[in-house]
Amino acid sequence: MSKSKQISQKIKQLSFLPTAKDAMGGVKRGTHVKTKRPLVSRKPLHVCMRSSLARGQRTMQGRSQLKVKLIVDQASRKFHVRVVRFANVGNHLHFVVKLPGRGATSRDLYGKWIRRITSRIAREVGGSKRGQPLKDQVGRTTDDQGKRVRFWDAIPYTRIIHGSRGWRVIDRYVLKNQLEAQGLRGDLAEVLALEHFESSRIDRLPDWRAG
Repeated sequence: MSKSKQISQKIKQLSFLPTAKDAMGGVKRGTHVKTKRPLVSRKPLHVCMRSSLARGQRTMQGRSQLKVKLIVDQASRKFHVRVVRFANVGNHLHFVVKLPGRGATSRDLYGKWIRRITSRIAREVGGSKRGQPLKDQVGRTTDDQGKRVRFWDAIPYTRIIHGSRGWRVIDRYVLKNQLEAQGLRGDLAEVLALEHFESSRIDRLPDWRAG
C-alpha cells in the first residue's frame, strides 16, 4: 500500500465524534437542556468557542491575536487551569486543558475561567459593551429570530478526552487548526499534522494526575 493511501486511511480513523455523556455545548443559547456539564479533572478536556462575528476588524487573529493570548494566559493563571494545547483560528478557539482540583472545585474554577475568557474577548475584541446592543456585520442588533446579537454563537463546547487514542486525535486536530490558521489548506494541514506526529515522540498522553 502506498504512503498516500496509508495516510488517507489513518485520517479517516481520526474521528472524535462526541457522545452524550462526554460532551456539552456548541448549540445556541436557550436551546440546550439544563444539565450539568461533564467535567473530569483527571482527563484532558477539549474546549471550543466560536464567533461568526469574529471577522474583519473583530477577528481574533491579526491585531487581536496577542490580546486574546494575554486574556487566556491571565485567566488560566488566576484560576489555575493548565492550557496544554491552544489554537486561535480567527473566528474560533480550541483548547485542550487540565482542570485543577476535584469535583465542585474543578467545576467552580472552570466556570470562572471560561466566563473570564469569553466576556473579556467579547468586550475587548468584539466591542461588546454593557448596556449597549452589539451589532452584527450588517448593523443589526437582533438576529433572524429576533434575539439580541451576541459575540459568541453558542455556549462553549466541551468534551472529555479518553485514553491515549483520544489524546492523539485531539492533539493532531489542534495542530491541524494551527496550520490552517497560518494559511494552509485543510487537506494539506491534516496530512502535515499526521506526518508530524507519526515521526515524533511528543504524541504521548500526558500524566493528567500530576500538576
